[in-house]
Amino acid sequence: MNINTIGATIARLRHERQIKQEELANFVGVSVQAVSKWENGGMPDTDLLPKIADFFHISIDALFARDMIATGSLWNTLFETIHSVPMEERMEKALDICALLVHTLSTDNPNEEPEDFTLDADTNALLFSVRNGRGVSTVHKSRNSSYFLHLPPFADTDKALFQNKNYPALFRDLSDEPFFNAVRFLMTRESRRSFTPKLLTRQLGFSEETAENVLNKLLDYHLLEKEIIEMDDEEMVMYKPSYSTGFIAMLNFAKELPHVSSDEPIENSFEKYVNIDIIKD
Repeated sequence: MNINTIGATIARLRHERQIKQEELANFVGVSVQAVSKWENGGMPDTDLLPKIADFFHISIDALFARDMIATGSLWNTLFETIHSVPMEERMEKALDICALLVHTLSTDNPNEEPEDFTLDADTNALLFSVRNGRGVSTVHKSRNSSYFLHLPPFADTDKALFQNKNYPALFRDLSDEPFFNAVRFLMTRESRRSFTPKLLTRQLGFSEETAENVLNKLLDYHLLEKEIIEMDDEEMVMYKPSYSTGFIAMLNFAKELPHVSSDEPIENSFEKYVNIDIIKD
């Protein structure tokens, strides 16, 4: 243990947060002279380290100025936290950690309680986001879909997003009912086995021409893979669904728009959607 390091850390944290030695001494249960001794090269008793760390809301590793990522402490903490719950609850636990990350960006006060990110009987969805000159971090939670996202600064949005000339074609295709119905059918179909165009004609009532047009569009968006299978000296064209997280994410984001977030009237849907948006300079 580096005695000088821990004393320097205590002094730095105290000055940064404008805390008097007396406040720390009272919390830990020692004299002001003891705190002064630590900051001038003394070493706290080892049984006091957890309480000192709790006072500053940091880990014991951080007291010794150890890089938590470099030492693996952060990894171990996250691993143990997520694996401490049953498998079916781990995604939920990971989202809670993401919500804490966003909250950390929203405040400079370690004593500020995190936002309550629990859905109640009257709330269908929660959106918590922080914006500043370096980007946007947001976490969304609903009963059907949730996500954590970090975006570049809004000043870069035009260059990053709106200069894509393929967007109009994408939105035209999404407004095409046969295309949208085929996407919905294939992405919610239990079987991921390869199929022929007859599947769409049989299940969705498409004509052969419509099925061919839709399948070509799905290939363009990499929602399908095309396979050529030789059978009895003949070639058969088969299609295999491709899993697209981007397409699913786009539908999730679209649900945040009021006119698609609920089948209820717009004025009612807002009552069940809580948006906490913090803008920091």
